[in-house]
Amino acid sequence: VGTAAASYQIGRVGGGISQIDGYFTHGADKYRVECKWHAKPADHNDVVAFADKIDVVGVGGLFISMSGFTEPAIGRAREKRGQKAILLMDGSEARAVFNLQLNFDDVMARKRSYFDQRSEPYHRVVVDPEAA
Repeated sequence: VGTAAASYQIGRVGGGISQIDGYFTHGADKYRVECKWHAKPADHNDVVAFADKIDVVGVGGLFISMSGFTEPAIGRAREKRGQKAILLMDGSEARAVFNLQLNFDDVMARKRSYFDQRSEPYHRVVVDPEAA
């Protein structure tokens, strides 16, 4: 059984407040969540801003962008891999989870395994047409 928390705010060193869209544990891994529902794909600046929000030892991030990611955004998440696990989930994956076509636990396990094995933050998990 994992832990989950809804949206909350954290105080920043030097002042300021950051909005955290969610938090959950998956096995031994802990994640803060960023959700973008914009018409344009998330870009590198979005990933940089999110990386600043996961500045706690042992906490990674799940960045969900309903419009996907630009190549520079994926590259920026890849650059951060030595410091933090930032996993990327696009809108097709999120919709498949919401529509119960994909199991969230399975998606997270597959994304994390791919990241751990290949150091790649963006592994798209697709619905198996045989299972539909």
